[in-house]
Amino acid sequence: MTALEIVGLTKVFQKDVMAVRNFNLKVEEGEFVTLLGPSGCGKTTVLRCIAGFERPTSGEIYIFGKFSNEIPPEKRDTAMVFQNYALFPNMTVAQNVAFPMKLRRMNRNDIMEKLSKLFELVKMTGLEDRYPYQLSGGQRQRVALIRALAKDPKILLLDEPLSALDAKIRQELRIELRKIQLNLGITTIYVTHDQEEALLMSDKIVVLNHGVIQQIGTPDEIYNKPANLFVATFIGSNNVFVGQLEDKNTFKWRQYTFRVRESNVRAEVGNKAYMVVRCHAFSFKKIDQFNCFDAQVSLINFSGSTVKVLLRVEDEEIFAEMPMEETKDSQLKLGDKVKVCFDPNSAWVFPGD
Repeated sequence: MTALEIVGLTKVFQKDVMAVRNFNLKVEEGEFVTLLGPSGCGKTTVLRCIAGFERPTSGEIYIFGKFSNEIPPEKRDTAMVFQNYALFPNMTVAQNVAFPMKLRRMNRNDIMEKLSKLFELVKMTGLEDRYPYQLSGGQRQRVALIRALAKDPKILLLDEPLSALDAKIRQELRIELRKIQLNLGITTIYVTHDQEEALLMSDKIVVLNHGVIQQIGTPDEIYNKPANLFVATFIGSNNVFVGQLEDKNTFKWRQYTFRVRESNVRAEVGNKAYMVVRCHAFSFKKIDQFNCFDAQVSLINFSGSTVKVLLRVEDEEIFAEMPMEETKDSQLKLGDKVKVCFDPNSAWVFPGD
């Protein structure tokens, strides 16, 4: 069943600021869908329109088949978790979570039973009587989550809920949040600018830029089949080579000729084009006789299981990320002149300006 359908959503703010343009999306019940893009791309505006906090300039929003543009936020089958927790500081965490249930006039026994289940869900049993200031950032965000769930929403909306947390807690909560979502089977719309978060958690990703959808797809499709140059460069760590597409599977850059997979080419033959290659696709081991170039090592950064290498080709810099074993085997040093190669399948070619 379709949980959420957005048709032609456009939102214009004062002074003709176009925040979202002709946004179309269909979300099935139980899906985890992430709106991904840089700051100011319109993803939070879309979320606020779904919640009813913003009124669309044009377009239609349907929640489980019901036209919802005119329904106020408190009467929609949605609940929102904010980036800044938005907890009442003068209430205990149990009182915070119970608040939406009291607004619905649930009886005390039902509230107490539900509180017990919700605190158990996020492994916070025993902390019910604490105040928000007595909790860590991760605990406060867990409380914000179960307060939203206390409303029994059909759609859960999350606006960058993990962005204020440190890296370790953020990684833990990503897994925890996804487990809870799968366990409850609740339809979830998640906003983030963190590509790793989107790839790890989502069933489907909507990539936005300047208020316009760039691509909708599974994490695998977004990462391995980018629709355009923006998606290809926004997702993952990449290098962009400016050159020319000589034929349907040959790209010319400087004096080098590279082989590319025809299905990865979006540009026209004979025109200026951009070739995008992931940083991890490079190797000092010869992969393809056509896909190698000469470079000089200008920086080596240790990063756990991988080593990040900055390579210079005349006035251009290229970033490579390689397994530590490979750089050890080659006894890589600053200033070394190396031959760098990459797999033709790991490159995409897009139209130039």
